[in-house]
Amino acid sequence: MGKIKLEIYWGFYLAFTFILWMQIEKWLGFHSEKLFLQPIFSILISIPFSVLYYLALHLKKEKDYKKVITFQQSFLSSLLITGVFALFLPAALYFSLKYISPDLIDNFVSATIKTGKTTLEEAQSYYSFKSLLLMNYSSLLPIGIIIGYIVSKKNATKKK
Repeated sequence: MGKIKLEIYWGFYLAFTFILWMQIEKWLGFHSEKLFLQPIFSILISIPFSVLYYLALHLKKEKDYKKVITFQQSFLSSLLITGVFALFLPAALYFSLKYISPDLIDNFVSATIKTGKTTLEEAQSYYSFKSLLLMNYSSLLPIGIIIGYIVSKKNATKKK
């Protein structure tokens, strides 16, 4: 556990950042009047995630590998961070939907119905905790893997 303690910490920190991001989206109106822009705005979470992955992998290099780390070691660490984040994501989403934006699912349903392209039943079956969780997994996990790959490439000790 000592070797993955850092990954657990940073995976949790990503989940906490997700909750903060949901709060920012709510404050800026992306869960109500600007709901149609929410999917686009939510991609910007990759900016703070990039910073967190950089900090985590740099710290991993400094503390656990005595300033010498291979790409494979760094990338494996990033995958572990992403995996831990994936474990915490359901709780983070639940907390966000329960306490930060309890009307988000209803707002998605209402906005979808207003387009006239779906019925209430279809919209309600499409927008649920489970579907939002799957949407977040399908976007945030690949983002984590890509960011982890890029940061690991930069983080790896260069051969002289």
